[in-house]
Amino acid sequence: MTMEGVPVPQPLDTDGPVTELGEFLRSRRDRISPDEAGVNSYGRRRVPGLRREELAQLAGISVTYLTRLEQGQSQNASDAIIDALARALQLDADERAHLYALAHPAPSRRLRTTPRLELAKPGAERLLHSMGDVAAVLLGRFNDISPGTAPDTSCWPGTSIATHLRTSRIARTW
Repeated sequence: MTMEGVPVPQPLDTDGPVTELGEFLRSRRDRISPDEAGVNSYGRRRVPGLRREELAQLAGISVTYLTRLEQGQSQNASDAIIDALARALQLDADERAHLYALAHPAPSRRLRTTPRLELAKPGAERLLHSMGDVAAVLLGRFNDISPGTAPDTSCWPGTSIATHLRTSRIARTW
């Protein structure tokens, strides 16, 4: 940014990338004083609340791990770690639930699309048809039966082999 053409120095980001979990932990660290947490305070403090080292000690985790959580570099904090942080930060029930939601976000649900029907390569079809009356089919990469690769596949092209084996009278007696 500039102010009348003069560049304004930007503050250095020493904590790394900001995540919602990191923001929440940092705001709760700032809110609780060392005296409230039962930590002896020595000398002048640069932060209003608990230092990262103090929170890590209270929660029984390493400073490095707490830093990784705050910076979003660790995505798999256990319930025990989250409980320890909630206790150390003296969170109420709503804040604890929010902390769990941030630490264990619900997986995004991708809409499942119907896979494209795969067609057998001509050489594979010729090989299969040259085998005569041998019971054989060509399967796609999702174990679906390629259409036209066996004498009775006109009834179930694109069907999963497992579905066919469950529903076909011939397949059950095979």
